[in-house]
Amino acid sequence: MKKILITNDDGIFAEGIQTLANSFHDAGYEVLAVAPDRERSASGHSMTMDRPLHIKKIENKMLANGFTAYSCDGTPTDCVIMGIDVLHFVPDLVLSGINCGPNLGDDLTYSGTACTYKMEEGKSLYEFIAPQYDGVNPETGVPGWLIRDGNGGWKRTEKQEEVTTDDFVYCGSAIPKVFGAITNNFQFKGIDLSFMFYYSYGSKISDYTYKERIMNRPGVGVIQELVEDRWRQPGDTDVLIPRWSYNQYGATVKYADNFVFDNHYWRLRNLTLGYTLPKSLTRKALVENLRVYVTGNNLLTFGPAKKRYTDPETGIMGNSYNGNAETDNGIQGSR
Repeated sequence: MKKILITNDDGIFAEGIQTLANSFHDAGYEVLAVAPDRERSASGHSMTMDRPLHIKKIENKMLANGFTAYSCDGTPTDCVIMGIDVLHFVPDLVLSGINCGPNLGDDLTYSGTACTYKMEEGKSLYEFIAPQYDGVNPETGVPGWLIRDGNGGWKRTEKQEEVTTDDFVYCGSAIPKVFGAITNNFQFKGIDLSFMFYYSYGSKISDYTYKERIMNRPGVGVIQELVEDRWRQPGDTDVLIPRWSYNQYGATVKYADNFVFDNHYWRLRNLTLGYTLPKSLTRKALVENLRVYVTGNNLLTFGPAKKRYTDPETGIMGNSYNGNAETDNGIQGSR
């Protein structure tokens, strides 16, 4: 029997979730409903981290007519986690609804640390949106961005506070179009060799690592090679990096499409060389099998990220920021 976990943001006592749960139960599915104990609209993506959560089984037979229902004092995301991890209900499908009244928004912007995405019908959840970078002012060295001029066009601004999400444009997806691996192993007279090349094409990366390695900020290790092409004096044109100043380091590395890069790469992810000693030798030491080997990971990387001293492998959101929950390895590369 197929299992369906149902939640919502209108609360466990909303008419919509009762209708949805009853419909699937009557159709022969095993249904578990776990929903907030009260209205929690506009909190569907949030997760409670600062207090314990509590769930309570609903005994109301008018509500839970043949299916099991629980209320939770958290968000819809919390409810799904509680259903799976606490109630040990592993669903084939998770549903949300039926919404009480119309959904009031057509799209929603949301942020991963140091980058922004947009939830919009027909678009991927992992497509970056960002302001359009308009280069460096050759006379002052100050960076600029494009904002809407109110007449269907664009104008330049050098004031960060004037840039809003209404000025953001789509600039590519973190999801690769093609990815895969090539692997093989060889054996000859006790010697074994195995390798795996991994490749990825067609994705974008929001490169926070690169940002930190070009900013003039105490406690951050700058790579001099990366900041050579910077503004130094009035008249400098076509430079990559704005005026290098501690007072404006935030503007120097403000999130914009100039920090969203193509992210195709090849990587020698693993190489292992081993040797299995002859049994005629190992048995003298009362050992049936003995293999000695050396292995290395990520020994070679080819792609544009390497030139920026950035690891091209990220989590699904395409964000190289260490500290982001999906990619954090505990090491801030430039600090």
